[in-house]
This record gives sequence, structure tokens and C-alpha cells, in this order.
Amino acid sequence: MRVGHAMTIADELTKSADKCSDRYASFAYSIFEFSLRATRKWPMQKTIYSRENRLVLKLLKDIRVARGLTQAELAKRTRMLQSDVSKVETGVRRVDFVELRHWLIALDLDMAAFVTEFEARLPEVASVRKM
Repeated sequence: MRVGHAMTIADELTKSADKCSDRYASFAYSIFEFSLRATRKWPMQKTIYSRENRLVLKLLKDIRVARGLTQAELAKRTRMLQSDVSKVETGVRRVDFVELRHWLIALDLDMAAFVTEFEARLPEVASVRKM
């Protein structure tokens, strides 16, 4: 979003808030103003290419291989296509939280154990961002 364009939208919101007696108009403007400032100060970075995400993918593949499963067998257990399993493992396709849960159930592993293993291997990742 261009700054000039954002200011135009902010100005329009201010004008409409001034004209409107609706108490929510000023609230909507303050939320917009906060989100505009937040995006300038702390831009959200895509995590799909992060080292942490690559660690998650490596863990998923390592666990699958350790369990002696092929991608096709895992796909059958998760009701996915084999090509989707491959895309997830290579980082082409993202997996959401619910899909991760199904994936781990198919691998006979609970989420807590997966997170524990992830945290244990996290120091191996060179750049860990502090939040």
C-alpha cells in the first residue's frame, strides 16, 4: 500500500467520521490508523522461506522416513494426494495447523511431542528471530 494512497483513505475516514454521528466511525478510524502504523514499524515477513519453516518440513519428512512410510502411504492415511505430500515436504505447499494435526496423527505422533522435538532442534537453526 502506498503511503500517499493510505493517507487518502485515512483522510476519507476522518471526513466520514466527522460527518457521521455513529460512535463506531471514530473507532474504525483508530483501528485503521493503528494498523497503518504497525505495518510501517514492523513489517510482517513471510515465513515460508524461513529456516524455522525448513526445520518443520525436515522434521515431518524425517519422522515419515523413520516410521518407514512412503509419501503414497502417508497420503492415503491423511486422505491427501501423494503430490500434495511431496509439495508440503519440499516447501511448495503450506500446511495449516489442522492439516499438521492430521499429518501427525497419521504418523502416530502427538502435537506436543512434535513441538518438543522442534524446540530441541531449534538451536541448530542459525538465525532464530526473537519476538
